[in-house]
Amino acid sequence: DIIAWSAGFQEPDENKLGQTGEVFVNFLRSHNCQFIALFDGLEESPFSDLSSDKATQKALQALLQEVPQWLEQFPKRPLGILIFIRQDMVRHAIQQNTGQFINLYNPYVLKWNPEEALRLALWIGIKARLLKEQEKNLVNLDFQELSDKLIPLWGKRMGKDNSKEADSAKWVIAALSDFKQQLQARDIVGFIYQAASKTSKSKQSQWNDRILSPQAIREAVKTSSKHKIDEIKQENFDLRDIFDLLGKSLKKSIPFTQEETDLTTQQLKILEDNGIIILDNDRYYMPLIFVEGLGFKYTKPGRWKVLSLLRTN
Repeated sequence: DIIAWSAGFQEPDENKLGQTGEVFVNFLRSHNCQFIALFDGLEESPFSDLSSDKATQKALQALLQEVPQWLEQFPKRPLGILIFIRQDMVRHAIQQNTGQFINLYNPYVLKWNPEEALRLALWIGIKARLLKEQEKNLVNLDFQELSDKLIPLWGKRMGKDNSKEADSAKWVIAALSDFKQQLQARDIVGFIYQAASKTSKSKQSQWNDRILSPQAIREAVKTSSKHKIDEIKQENFDLRDIFDLLGKSLKKSIPFTQEETDLTTQQLKILEDNGIIILDNDRYYMPLIFVEGLGFKYTKPGRWKVLSLLRTN
């Protein structure tokens, strides 16, 4: 009914609940029309208390399971539904056979891989008129080609070209990735914005061969980490409480052990499942994008170990 009313089909009437939707579907079919209802922003109110509110859990479960099942009964299915939702919300809404439901839609999971992340960075550079490249050519470029075209943006290396510093493109990808090799588009956009801002304030003549200086890039990752933690706390019910506990950890250095935190085995598993930590020789490591935001610091062996683990992944 709500889909029909949102489409402007008939006036909303609570006295006709359960009737308008079916009339709408029949109307579409009789006029040989197809319509897709798109749902986004489900992490916002009223679903922001999903972890504890049974009513919103039921409402979301109905949207995810019962509405699609209801639509399947109609021949030719002129009305479709497309829902964007995070996995942690699915787990709260669907508490039976959750894994089966998630696996059903696994082929459609939205993920950014390193190549796509570089493509986005290059696209931003083109749109900002900083890089001279044809936008239509981006889709066909591989990782190395994208890296080469981004050299004018952040240089070949995180130092002079003849230095032993890391390759800039690979360093940025490692810095913004979790241990599941996942990146978020908003992290990439925010990182470039922060790096540009910090470069404009402290640009040194030694970096005239690039737009973003290495020091600004490193500082930008720290700022991006803090923003990322704040965003996760607002959106992810499971991780919000765990991050608060990590903030009270006895030891704020990486690597750390379970005994040095107040986290349960289940909470540590949630962090592992989200790519935020990884266990190696009974000690936990954390990727750079989460470290600064959670108030942790690397020991020197810890930092090199993290880079090694990211490369291995």
